[in-house]
Amino acid sequence: LKKIGFKPRYTNYLEKKKNYLKKFIFKKYGNKIISGIYKDVFLCDYFFWNQFDSISKLLGTYEIEVQNKIKDLCDKNKIKTIINFGAGEGYHLCGSIKKKFAEFGIAFEQNINSREALLENCKKNNISEKINIMGEINKDNFKKELKSLDLNKSLFLIDIEGYEYELLTEENINFLSKSYLIIE
Repeated sequence: LKKIGFKPRYTNYLEKKKNYLKKFIFKKYGNKIISGIYKDVFLCDYFFWNQFDSISKLLGTYEIEVQNKIKDLCDKNKIKTIINFGAGEGYHLCGSIKKKFAEFGIAFEQNINSREALLENCKKNNISEKINIMGEINKDNFKKELKSLDLNKSLFLIDIEGYEYELLTEENINFLSKSYLIIE
């Protein structure tokens, strides 16, 4: 069928099963995380970046090591602000703020669709006043955007698909030297 122009809905059996599981979880539990550290955090009905991550996100197992490290650092160091570079739809940021690991969050996300999903997730979780959604972070606006923060009580979650190497110059690393960093 591919050769004559038809586009199959599923490329393989595993993809079909993942889609079925996602629909089953949505139907049974709605669009909230059903277990783990972020349990009861709502997510929007669509996921912009990767549909296959939606299952592990709803199950509460998505990037479990990152979740645990965020919670651990926030608990031990009385983190007040989580700053997320490459926030996507806000899985970690919304989960951390709703679960009160930190008081306030700042999201930097260059993709407008992801920012809209993040805004929707903030509204669904009643945390819109606690998260500031920004556009792109870059070398030029780095210090300007972050100068008002108490860096001693800040946790940076950085997942910007390789741009970390350009953004985190020696000067910017020195600027963040009193902060906690998780770089994916």
